[in-house]
Amino acid sequence: MFALNAVRPMSRSLRVLAALLAYPEAQTREHLAEMRALLHDEQAVEPSRLRELDALIESVAASRPFGLATFTATFKTKLVFPMPGRAAMIERSPSCRPDVSVS
Repeated sequence: MFALNAVRPMSRSLRVLAALLAYPEAQTREHLAEMRALLHDEQAVEPSRLRELDALIESVAASRPFGLATFTATFKTKLVFPMPGRAAMIERSPSCRPDVSVS
């Protein structure tokens, strides 16, 4: 048979990771030090990944917070407009023939 590795408790670490993946608003940013301590105390993350998460937490702490409206507008703009240095393309579907109006 095969042996299963012991399952380490990681519920707090998973919550911290979820909070870091979401946009870090003011309330989240106030608790970055506590979040880092939880990650270190629970020891559910490998040391190499923990160093990467420490760097992410430092980066979030040092960055200028966006307002939610600014963040949303920036995110939506990146979805609509092409990547820098690439031309915009129009894709046409043969079955789609919308009415054209002259302005």
